[in-house]
Amino acid sequence: MDEKTVVIRLVVAFLLGAAIGLERDLTNKTIGIKTHVMVSLGSALTMIFGIYMSQENNLIDPTRISAQVVSGIGFLGALCVLKDRNNTILGLTTASSIWVMACIGIAVGGGFISGAVTTTVLILINLIFVSKIKRIIKKSSIYKRSHDDCEE
Repeated sequence: MDEKTVVIRLVVAFLLGAAIGLERDLTNKTIGIKTHVMVSLGSALTMIFGIYMSQENNLIDPTRISAQVVSGIGFLGALCVLKDRNNTILGLTTASSIWVMACIGIAVGGGFISGAVTTTVLILINLIFVSKIKRIIKKSSIYKRSHDDCEE
C-alpha cells in the first residue's frame, strides 16, 4: 500500500469520526468528537497496519488485529453506560456509536470507504432524525389515544 492511500484512508477515518462525534457533542453526550475521531483513526490504523504486515509476510491475517479492536472497544463503551436514580439506563446510544465507529475505522483502513461513508450517513440519520420523528409521534393524537387505551 502506498503512502498516498494510507493518508487518504486516515483522513477519511478522521472525517467520518468527526461527523458522528460532532452530532454527539451538539447533543451534549458524554463522548463527543475527539473520542470518536480517536476511535476511528485508531481502528483505521490497525487495519492499515494489518494489511501492511500481511503484504510483508503472507502468513499474517490482516484482520486479526482489527478483530481485537472490535471486542476491546467494548471497554470504552461500557464507561458510557450509566444507571440514574430511577434505574434508567443512559448512554447506550453513545456506547454503540463508539463501537460502530471502530467498525467504520476498520472498514476505512481496509479500503471499504463506500461502506464506511454509507454507514456514517445512516448513523447520522439515525442519531439526528429518529429522535425528532419519535417526538412528533409521541405528540400526535394517534399515539396518545393508543396509549390511553392501555391505561384502562
